[in-house]
Amino acid sequence: MKKFVAVGQVDSGKTSLCGHLLYKCGYVDERTMDRIREKAKEDKMESWVYARVLDIYEEEMERGKTHEFDTVIFNYKDKQYQLIDTPGHQKFVRSMIEGISHDVNIAVLLISMKDNEFEAAIGQGMMKEHLILCRSVGIEYIILLPNKMDMIDWDEKRCKEKVMQVTKYLVKNLAWPKENLSVVPISAFTGVGLVDTVGIPEWYKGKSFLETLDSLPDKPKEVYTELIESNKFVCNIHNFGVDNIMIITGFTCVAHFNGEESDAVIEKIQGKSFLRSLENAKCIVILPRKEKLSVGMRVIYRKGNSTLGFGKITSIKN
Repeated sequence: MKKFVAVGQVDSGKTSLCGHLLYKCGYVDERTMDRIREKAKEDKMESWVYARVLDIYEEEMERGKTHEFDTVIFNYKDKQYQLIDTPGHQKFVRSMIEGISHDVNIAVLLISMKDNEFEAAIGQGMMKEHLILCRSVGIEYIILLPNKMDMIDWDEKRCKEKVMQVTKYLVKNLAWPKENLSVVPISAFTGVGLVDTVGIPEWYKGKSFLETLDSLPDKPKEVYTELIESNKFVCNIHNFGVDNIMIITGFTCVAHFNGEESDAVIEKIQGKSFLRSLENAKCIVILPRKEKLSVGMRVIYRKGNSTLGFGKITSIKN
């Protein structure tokens, strides 16, 4: 099963992507789809027609479901996919940190090409926080989906200008390997670019979304066999520099690790008094009580609603 997590600002089109994928993969027949279209037209909600497909999926899952609503499983041809939706910031944090990071290697970022929506997302919106969390939990690959391309007449220049802003942030601020970034222009509403490239202008020479997804490797599930109970460990921390926050000796935050979370204090930064934006250093971290820890375990550091940094445990103190 190919697993991926969908992230993006509100109104970026994640719901339409989920619903249209379900439709294209045969989850609803044409008669049912026609009824959904008619009802959406009556309600003057044509632009939300594929959200209604997702509503049907949700209702079926509720009748005895084994998956949370934010997990959508679908088949296409001979392959099975699991999409982990992230409908809101707090739910995103809980899903990303408390489990899916162990075996999800691919994130899909929907980027609205509408001018006002794009600026809102990359400025004061949640796009950067979502990308920081993806980096922190160990996701290696991102597929950037410039969405709503039909609303800008598939303008190549406008698309590339907006995508460049996102890739620049990923490479410069998050040290994301450029070779692990893919770009597929789509229209989640019309369905263009989702399962094939029919309808995409000739300036795009790449694969469809699902074809690109299939080409990326899965992530082996992280299993920690040697767990040691301790409240003190050494961790090589990378500071993302969110809001220009410096991590200093005595800094307090919340540490997330292996599905758990705890208050934490940065007792010492090796060779420094503080950790500036985009800097790395080994730090001694103290927890208020003993927890089950392991060398190599990934730890994410947050304060308030922001992810400040991450690192892996290099040694555990007695």
